[in-house]
Amino acid sequence: MDFSDLIEEAKNDNRFKAGRPNKSSTINHYEEHKKSLREFRHTPQPDNYNSEIIQAAGAEVLNPDIISDYKELYKITCDSILSDFARDNPELIKRHPYNYYKQLLIMIRQNTPKITADDIDKAQAAWEVLTQFMESIGLYITYETFEKVTGIYKYQLRDRQKLNTKYSEFLKKITIDCDSALINEIQYNPFNQTNKIFIAKVHGIIEKTEPKTIEVNHNISNFRNISKYRIEENGDK
Repeated sequence: MDFSDLIEEAKNDNRFKAGRPNKSSTINHYEEHKKSLREFRHTPQPDNYNSEIIQAAGAEVLNPDIISDYKELYKITCDSILSDFARDNPELIKRHPYNYYKQLLIMIRQNTPKITADDIDKAQAAWEVLTQFMESIGLYITYETFEKVTGIYKYQLRDRQKLNTKYSEFLKKITIDCDSALINEIQYNPFNQTNKIFIAKVHGIIEKTEPKTIEVNHNISNFRNISKYRIEENGDK
């Protein structure tokens, strides 16, 4: 989707109308905005990043070096990719999102700046956007989703916990978000939940219970032993 399409879409889209007011930015910035948005999408490394301002459609000027603005730009990019994909794949988009979500994740990875485990604030922002994005297409967030888009492995976050408490807090949030998403999926989804329940047990979300052994006494009385019992009993008397 061209940036001019986003501007036109913003006029009729309540998502953008609910945003912050425009601060004197006009259509005269159009070419600069297109160039800046391309830079945001294709920046190879954060330390080489050119922090030019970017105009979000219908909103104020955004600076991707500011985390709140970075998060908003990340969301705009994800929404734009989903919109383009739906337009270009009208039949596929009608199917279950499992059939196409990987394509969306690859496109998001290709169109957002690369971040590393050292970019903890941007990693948290990306996690929150991706959580909302997965919910919007009908799937629940997993760490593997985040890893596929960002290339950040969980062990890298664990290794940095001693350096900054933000990493510990982020890991806790990841666990809570993933567990809650999976439990909700099991509770609300009417389809076969066997695989999800198995995953929940593997992750320790659902307590594993061992089957109880019931001892059965097969000493069934019959006519002979009843008679023998009664004869012995009478003899004692």
